[in-house]
Amino acid sequence: MSADNGIYILKTQHRFKLGVFEWRVAECTNSENFTIDTSSAEPLWNLPYVWNYFSKAEVHVTNEAALQQALALYEKCTICEYGIRPITMDQPFPTREEAATMKGRLIL
Repeated sequence: MSADNGIYILKTQHRFKLGVFEWRVAECTNSENFTIDTSSAEPLWNLPYVWNYFSKAEVHVTNEAALQQALALYEKCTICEYGIRPITMDQPFPTREEAATMKGRLIL
């Protein structure tokens, strides 16, 4: 049986500061569901799915801090099939309202 999980570091643009980024870390399954359409150069993000996994994650201001958290989370995993993987969204992290406007169910 496959664990189908990994530790993902999500990099997003800061909502209000141009050229500033944020990082969030979460253990996730079914990472192929982060995007809805991967056939184009710009992926269409499945915002409810992304929001459900990362909305409660600590927001880091450096990649190094996020990587330290990812390593600590990795050490606690009994099985981690895909290891630590970076994901970059070329947009700010979605608000709850933005995620709710897309088809999908938000989990609080």
